[in-house]
Amino acid sequence: EDARAGKAEGKTVDPLAFLVGPVEVKYDGDPSLSVVKNLAPYIDEAKRTVRSNTGELALDYGKGIFHLDTPKAQAVAGFLANGGGAFKLSDVTIESKNDYAAVTLVSLDDLPIATSKRILVQVGTVVRPSGWKQEPATHASEDGKSTLTGYKVVATGKMPWQIRSTDVTLSIKNANLKKLTPLDTAGYPQTAINGKTVNGRFSIKLPRNAMYAILEP
Repeated sequence: EDARAGKAEGKTVDPLAFLVGPVEVKYDGDPSLSVVKNLAPYIDEAKRTVRSNTGELALDYGKGIFHLDTPKAQAVAGFLANGGGAFKLSDVTIESKNDYAAVTLVSLDDLPIATSKRILVQVGTVVRPSGWKQEPATHASEDGKSTLTGYKVVATGKMPWQIRSTDVTLSIKNANLKKLTPLDTAGYPQTAINGKTVNGRFSIKLPRNAMYAILEP
């Protein structure tokens, strides 16, 4: 039985509680003092979503998409195609045609993203060995009551590893930004690329090989 709120003695705390906020355990404590905060405002089982008690973290575990939305760091990660490929955060709109990716923006000058003059962009896409092959497959669930659909790996591939090209466009509510400087995998700057600013929003299409980049005036 899940303990949604109130006394938790003799009950199992919802596993999603760990995504809402701190879960504290006191060994050899008094079980009668155990309590669980009302999780109903944060967990929506029908929509298969959970958000943190700060409102800064959100997970759609039905679609497989995670959001981070704070003043100095904003991100989206997961199966982005399931969310339509466009994600609007407080100061950043991330558009991507990648089926799966993680896109993170972090202020490097300790200012909010809306006023920062130096922002790090990090992008991760699917990485697999050359020659990787998979095929559709089905198998029975552990209890044997249903059939699960997925993929079977038929070849694990070999070196070198292949990284799916970045297909991401950023729009940021920050008129200070003018250009993007891609960094190589060792962190060295490459040729800068100018973006566009319209009505106080800076926008730019990331290079296809972008994994790290710096946004600045």
